[in-house]
Amino acid sequence: MKRIVLVVWLLFVPQAVMAADAELVGFFGGYSAGTSIEGVDLGNGSLYGLRFGVSFLRFFGTEIAYTHVGGIESQFENFKGTAHDFSWNFLLEFPINKVVPFATVGIGVLGGTSREAASIQTGISYNVGGGVKFRKLLGPLGFRFDVRYHNASKGIRLSAGGDLPSVGTDFAFKFTEVSGAVMLTF
Repeated sequence: MKRIVLVVWLLFVPQAVMAADAELVGFFGGYSAGTSIEGVDLGNGSLYGLRFGVSFLRFFGTEIAYTHVGGIESQFENFKGTAHDFSWNFLLEFPINKVVPFATVGIGVLGGTSREAASIQTGISYNVGGGVKFRKLLGPLGFRFDVRYHNASKGIRLSAGGDLPSVGTDFAFKFTEVSGAVMLTF
């Protein structure tokens, strides 16, 4: 059995790598926070980041991503912060020439900083979503559009101080991302 796996791996993996399309993606977009906690109603804001991925075997892809979620604040200005999400994502792609609709699911780590009585805790995050890629429209350049839902299990912790109540538990930090990107395929 080990020999069969080794032979299949030696035949399959080099072919998949040679046929792969690598992508470098710089994206910018907006988010809508889905968190409302005892007086902390988080607003909408902007985000940006980088993704590096590989598409292989025509229908599959994987990517690593960094997303900077800035300007997280409540409508009453009792919380301001920034989040950083590092994730690994799996893509199921449906290529039609240069147009590639896709679905994605990923897992990562989200952490952040805050200057107020609440803080963004480091925790495991996941994301699900989809979008469409327009590959190699101008030489190696293309465009990409994504919609993703992010959820960090340990997102925001309220602590004593300011006008926020003291709470001993963490609350999930959830947001929906809508982004556009310039994509370099090589």
